[in-house]
Amino acid sequence: MDLNYLYDWLDFIWLPMAVLIARKGQRIYCIMFVLMSIFVLRLQVELMQVLGFEHGFFKFLDYPALWRGYLAYGVFIA
Repeated sequence: MDLNYLYDWLDFIWLPMAVLIARKGQRIYCIMFVLMSIFVLRLQVELMQVLGFEHGFFKFLDYPALWRGYLAYGVFIA
């Protein structure tokens, strides 16, 4: 199994966590927030790649934009 393919979809781990952690009345909102965060992250990464900035505008860290997005969105989702 190709681990790079698995690494591209790591943020979907947040979905079952959102279901388990959220209260009953807030589960739908949590799931929608996580799904929208995943969607926006993909959109931002694609935009960065089209613009030619694979590692972001600032080369502060030498990680790809997707990994930097995982870090930022993971903090917001948590």
